[in-house]
Order: sequence, then C-alpha cells, then structure tokens
Amino acid sequence: MFEYGFMLLDPSSTFESVRENIGFLRTILADGCLPVTFCRMLPYDGTPIKDELVRTGRLRGDVCNPDYDFLDPRIGEFYQALTELVSLTCWIHGLEAVTIQLGCAWHEVAVMERLFPALSGFNNYKDALREITKRSNDLLLRVVEDLSYQFFRQPARAMDSGSHRPNTRSCRGRTVARARRLRLRQRGDLARDAGKGRPRRRRGPSP
Repeated sequence: MFEYGFMLLDPSSTFESVRENIGFLRTILADGCLPVTFCRMLPYDGTPIKDELVRTGRLRGDVCNPDYDFLDPRIGEFYQALTELVSLTCWIHGLEAVTIQLGCAWHEVAVMERLFPALSGFNNYKDALREITKRSNDLLLRVVEDLSYQFFRQPARAMDSGSHRPNTRSCRGRTVARARRLRLRQRGDLARDAGKGRPRRRRGPSP
C-alpha cells in the first residue's frame, strides 16, 4: 500500500494538462489499489509560484486563503463547476467522503494482511473492495474528464451543470454504502476470530 497526493490543477493549467493528469491517475490506480484523490495547487508564502503570481497580478485571496486566476478563464469556471458538480466536500473531503471511506478500508486491509495473513474470507473481501474502488475511480475520472471537454468547447455559463448532480450523488452514496457493508462484514469476521483466541487459519500440510 502507498499514499499519494495529487494536484490536478495549478496556475498554468490548460485543458490538455488536466486531461493528461486524469490519464496519469487512471494509470497508477488502474487496479483499484486506492481511491482517486486530487486537489488544486495553492500558492503559499515563500514559494516561487506565489512570487510569480504577484508579479503578474494574478494572486488573489489572503495569507490564510491564497487564491489565483488561471491563465484561461474557462479553467477557473471548470474548477468551480467541478467543485459543485462532483461535490468535493462529499466525495474527496470530509468524514463521509467516498475517498475517506475507501481509504480507511484499504488501511484496514494493510493491517489485516500484516497481523492476520490467513484470516478466513480475506481474499474475497479484498477482491470485492478492489472492484468497488475501481468503479468509484472510473466514475469520478469520467465525470472530471467529461466536464473538462464541455468547458473547453463552450462557455460554462451556457451549461446546465445541475443536470449531472443527481446521478453523481446517487452513485457516490451507493459506493459509500457498499464499502461500509464490506468493512462491517470483515470486522465481524475478525471479531469472531478474536473471540476464539486467534484468527482462523487455513489448514496446510502437516509438518
């Protein structure tokens, strides 16, 4: 297992670079090993990028909430629509977010592999979690990519972004519910094994 952070957007972003970043995320997470997560680069004090934004007059916000204008105004509109459409505070950030729920499940997998490598049903659980994660990643990245093409081709104000929201929220809710059920089921198996003194181990040939 590994941890990663990824900046989908930065002050020099173009629609082409956004789609290249989406392709990179698809590549490293193709097997469903971890959920997709991303953010936008922030220009903190003391960084060359902030100095450049100040020099070009693109720095916005304040020291606590730094912000900036993108070179292409459509990128800014795309980011705002993405925040609303995908609802980042419910998909990537927050205790109930898909990314958080799946991330916690994968951390539990890492612990169980280390402490209880022969836990009964573990491989089936891991396979099911991987499939949920792959489907979640595919949905999120398709939404981001489709949205980037729409803003590239036409002004954001001409779009009806609300038309996408119900389906995305519904899929997000189903993904969280399935991940929770899997985790609770596996926790129950672990608790039963612990109650017997040790986890159930697969029988092997006698020494």
